[in-house]
Amino acid sequence: MKYILRHIVSVVFLASLMQCTEKPATNPFTLPENAGHLVAGDSAMTWKLARRFNGDTRMNMGDCFLSYRITYRADNTMQDNNGEHSGCGPTLAGTWKFARDKSGNALP
Repeated sequence: MKYILRHIVSVVFLASLMQCTEKPATNPFTLPENAGHLVAGDSAMTWKLARRFNGDTRMNMGDCFLSYRITYRADNTMQDNNGEHSGCGPTLAGTWKFARDKSGNALP
């Protein structure tokens, strides 16, 4: 019994060591020079969240989900269209930015 208990403790200890080691990013994510332009264009770009069909498969989604659009502007503001549709909730407005880690690398 002592042997089995010692063996179980050893296995758990080794497993925890393997899961807790974090390797530093050797190849950090680099944003392209024109990342802001890709998101917002010259002045603003509107993005659609979903489509009714995924290939040939019909997706079962509600009207609010299918009509949802969000507009990103070059001045780093954004706004969605929820308030324009009844029963879809209030319009969301705010600012956007590219997130970075403590080292200044972009987060994917």
